[in-house]
Parts: sequence; structure tokens; C-alpha cells
Amino acid sequence: MDKKFFKKCVKEEVYAPYKKAKGKITLFGKYWCKHLSPESNAVYLMRKKQYYESKGKFYKLLARFCHVKLMRRYGIHLTEGTTIGLGLRIAHPSSIQITLCNIGDNFTIYQNCTIGQKRPHSGLFPTIGNNVTMFAGSMIIGDVKVADNVVLGANSTLLSDAEKAGVYVGTPARLISADKK
Repeated sequence: MDKKFFKKCVKEEVYAPYKKAKGKITLFGKYWCKHLSPESNAVYLMRKKQYYESKGKFYKLLARFCHVKLMRRYGIHLTEGTTIGLGLRIAHPSSIQITLCNIGDNFTIYQNCTIGQKRPHSGLFPTIGNNVTMFAGSMIIGDVKVADNVVLGANSTLLSDAEKAGVYVGTPARLISADKK
């Protein structure tokens, strides 16, 4: 992650929800977003961690500090090497596990969600498309490909590919409502 993308992420993911009608954010608003608001603070720490991981050895230590802060404050675990597109939103930052995966743009995740491998060090990890939403308690496990515009319902477990856009529910998750696009 380069500095330009990091700044764009902060501007669009951390500050955007708190901008006033004129499209500007106050100095107190910036402080609020980065340090006090749980939703935007969690996103800010995740992006900061990813930015530091892409730098040299000294920055890896700063990334570790961000990781510890995420774990202690929110219970969020994000492994190194995870790529997340622009538009990340964490609705309720609590107990989120994201292990090595590729995530597209406009990804929304709620509390108690897990994204990860079936077996550690297997090299088989999820690939998630654009405009995907994971509701509370849902999981994406294994070498799974998730299409664009997928909604994973609460307490669902996706173990196989979600090839069509729509709503998936259950354990294992199955398509119940396909998008008519």
C-alpha cells in the first residue's frame, strides 16, 4: 500500500461518514474519527497497519503496535498480506478475524465475523469480490471465491464458492435470493 492510497482510504473510509453538509470536516471531527469513534478508529488502525507493513523493518514494528491496539481495543485480528480494496466499513468493530485473503472494494463487515483458511499454512485462502456484506457471526472459510454483490446473512458459514450475486444464509450457506441483474 503506497502513501497515496493510504491517504485516499483515510479520506473516504474514516472521514467521509462524518463530513458536514458542506463536505468539510472540522479539526475536532478528524480527531473524533481517528481516535474516538469505534467504527472509524478500527478502520483507521487497520489501514495504518497495512500501510506500515508495506514499508521497511522499522515500520514493521509500528505495524505491530497497530495490531496490538486493534486486538486489545476491538478484538480484531488482521494478518499481514491481506489486501482490502477501497471502501472498507466495519459497522460494529468487535471480534473480527481476517486471515490472509483478498477483498475487493466496498466491503462491509459486522461483529464476530471470520474470514480464513481451513488449515493453517495451506495457501488456500478466500477471494472476495466487490460490494460484499458480511452480517454478524458469519464466516467465509477455505479456498472460496465470492462474487460481487453478495450478502452473507447472520450466522452463516460459506464453505463453497458463491458464484452468483445475492443473499446467502445457513450453514453451509446457500443462495436464497439472487440479484436480477
